[in-house]
Amino acid sequence: GGEIEIALGETLGVAIPEDIERMLAVVSETTPIGELDLHLHDTNGRAVDCAARALELGVRRFDASCAGLGGCPYAPGAAGNLATEDLLEMLERDGWSTGIDHAKVRLAAKIAAEITGRPVRNAGSG
Repeated sequence: GGEIEIALGETLGVAIPEDIERMLAVVSETTPIGELDLHLHDTNGRAVDCAARALELGVRRFDASCAGLGGCPYAPGAAGNLATEDLLEMLERDGWSTGIDHAKVRLAAKIAAEITGRPVRNAGSG
């Protein structure tokens, strides 16, 4: 038996922290929260807040992408993913040690944004 990984996706990017809390309450009836991954999009600029709430509730694995790159072909107009640099800033601000060099991640986000022509969303602002 291999390990099973369950990822919950909020690909429209419209959730608020209370939505994440309700979703996790239902899922936790059958699956320990610590075994879940959370995939958030940042359409309305609340992905970091949703990640922070999920972290408080026990989620420890998050999908994120440099400069928030990505999107969903099934959700036209939805923004990209939770930005790695924003997730790192929130984690460090809340006392979590990541061991990741923020300056290098911000530089990678800047380069990715320049290459793709997409602006860096919220990078460094939390």
